[in-house]
Amino acid sequence: MHSMDYCKLEKEEALDLLRGKKVAVIGFKKSAIDLALEPALANRGEGGQACTMVVRTTHWVIPHYWVWGLPFFLFYSTIAAQFLHDKPNRSFLRTLFCLLFSLLRAMVSKFIESYVTWKLPLEKYGLKPDHPFEEDYASCQMAIIPENFFEEADKGMIRFKKTPKWCFCDEGIEFEDGTTLEADVVILATGYDGDKKLKAIIPEPFRSWLEFPWGLMPLYSIQHADDLCNDMGLNPRRKSNLFLDVFCPYGSQDYRFDQEETK
Repeated sequence: MHSMDYCKLEKEEALDLLRGKKVAVIGFKKSAIDLALEPALANRGEGGQACTMVVRTTHWVIPHYWVWGLPFFLFYSTIAAQFLHDKPNRSFLRTLFCLLFSLLRAMVSKFIESYVTWKLPLEKYGLKPDHPFEEDYASCQMAIIPENFFEEADKGMIRFKKTPKWCFCDEGIEFEDGTTLEADVVILATGYDGDKKLKAIIPEPFRSWLEFPWGLMPLYSIQHADDLCNDMGLNPRRKSNLFLDVFCPYGSQDYRFDQEETK
């Protein structure tokens, strides 16, 4: 079943589906990680069965929004941090600035990775990604790991199987190396049909603007909120002073406009 169908189940229905069953969860993004914890908790005690996560591509996960005692937003969610990262329609000076500070950008990514690998047993379970942290963050594939996720893994209630390919078989799942995994329930948490959902939300003629030869343009590629403010003739700087504006994160409350601004 797909994770979307699983989410439609009532709590008792979900427990009945998982309890005493050999469950396999396909994927290693946020929904897959959250789902793998549920059968592990439902099968505690005598006769409980472990849940196996079938992982094709590993992604960076973080335990919380603090890195070596520093708030996570300092690295990616402030105006100061934005000068280190690529942005559409950049000026020549902005492009030059990003190029000069590309080493610092890589150091920030390594700094976060060092904390994550110290805090979480990614290497122990073979879950440390080969790509930099920045890549997952930029593509919105970073996830917050549940607090007790690796506790259940240490107890043997969550197991991991890395494989590039798999298929269904009579026993459950067969992997590329010829080994099999017995599974009573298989939950696919490999993503959603986002193209259809996005097209259903956005009306024409704007819907056609998202179509490109290589696929549908993701929402996170749309211009920054600063550009939207400029387009509407509004001041993009929303904080009360320069220090807060440069070094504090922006949230939805910062974009509440009063009547004077919108006149």
